[in-house]
Amino acid sequence: MFIRKYKKFIVSIHSIFILAIVFRVYWLVMGLGSSHFSFLDELRGYAFAKELLYYSAARVGAGYLPGPWQNLLYFGLEETLGIIGIYAFSALLGCLHVYALYVFIRLCYPEEKRYALIGAFITAIFPWPLQFSATAWNPYPAALLSTLSFIVLMKLLGNPSSRYAFWLPLIFAVMAFFHLMAFFSLLGFLAVLLVYRKKIRMHWGYASAGIVLGMLLYIPFFYFEILNDFYVLKKFFGDTGGFLSFAPEQLKFLYIPFVVSSQEVSRLIGYNWETYSLFLDRFYGSFVLALPLLGISFMLSIYSYFIFFKKVFTKKNSWERIFFIYMGIALISFLLTGRNFEIRYLNIYWPIIFLALSLGVFQFFEKLLKRKYYRLSYALLFLYIFNGVYLSFVLPIYFRNPSYISTESEAKRLPKHEDRRIEEFKEVGHTRLVGSLYSFSLLEQLLLEMIADA
Repeated sequence: MFIRKYKKFIVSIHSIFILAIVFRVYWLVMGLGSSHFSFLDELRGYAFAKELLYYSAARVGAGYLPGPWQNLLYFGLEETLGIIGIYAFSALLGCLHVYALYVFIRLCYPEEKRYALIGAFITAIFPWPLQFSATAWNPYPAALLSTLSFIVLMKLLGNPSSRYAFWLPLIFAVMAFFHLMAFFSLLGFLAVLLVYRKKIRMHWGYASAGIVLGMLLYIPFFYFEILNDFYVLKKFFGDTGGFLSFAPEQLKFLYIPFVVSSQEVSRLIGYNWETYSLFLDRFYGSFVLALPLLGISFMLSIYSYFIFFKKVFTKKNSWERIFFIYMGIALISFLLTGRNFEIRYLNIYWPIIFLALSLGVFQFFEKLLKRKYYRLSYALLFLYIFNGVYLSFVLPIYFRNPSYISTESEAKRLPKHEDRRIEEFKEVGHTRLVGSLYSFSLLEQLLLEMIADA
């Protein structure tokens, strides 16, 4: 009776948004969303903000991305709310991203609301979306901005003389403060706008206003660059190594989208099988028990991309084909730089990944139900949701008390990695933070600061 009475609310974006808040608050309370996966970079962002540097903590080879807006934001949050303010802000962006993704998928498929609800639901409660939205790491805000840019693109393609043209250059201007992938995303968008130029009647007055405002955001950076003898730009253009080169790690783009759209979280756990095996034994009892649960999500991930690419090659005027053009140009231009492709670089493909996943999940279970495999369908769906929720619950517990095992190769590599980080802090005057923060989780540091203040 209760479910029937409140069915519209239970199956709605409003209830999903509440779930997104609950899960992100849980990660915030358990450990500020911080993990080894991004801890050193979170520390660097915090340090740069405390020093109010005019350039971003985000690295580009030997250089940095422009600032100072992220540093000013983090500085203001930390001064007013403490370090928890920075992570609370990230959690807020993550909640907003759930709704933005819902809007994006609804624009793609206005005739089928359930696609959007599935995409928003997965983004609200599953582990990889939580990692990308509950942690204060610079690549993650770019995922939200990427989703917003796709919403604007769809408005431009659907509305002649659209005033949405104002927002597109402004979004990319802001995205470039957070992550280098903004540049490759822009190339992908320019390719789409060029291919579909006859369908777009852009309002150039609004577009010009967006460009001008975006350029004004960079005035503080260039002002301080002149005062500091172009410190950042010299580093940026002085590092051209790797261009047009090839490394096997570049091929990771072939499989990491399947990882992020599944519940395979080994990369969040550690750097080797031994560590992951300990995690599975601890929270599942054994690898054998975990394998079927993880296998369901990976199977749905593979099926989702099959459905997506089937639409790409069978429907000429589909949104999937537009997104494919964008992905192709953005990916090829990135691979030309010779850099390894990492999971964080999926931030500019985020809305497409979860659009594909929502399509695949819906169509997979719909086919099972049409063939009257009711028990199998409900069982698989229950296990899929249960395992996603379970991982999202236990991961913060694990982050608080991890079980890392270093192999011999890692024992040799990690000290060099740490030494490089420490030298970087010395260069910009942050050595005092290394000793106080490096050995603690950010939550423990927060508690220590509260005790000291008391």
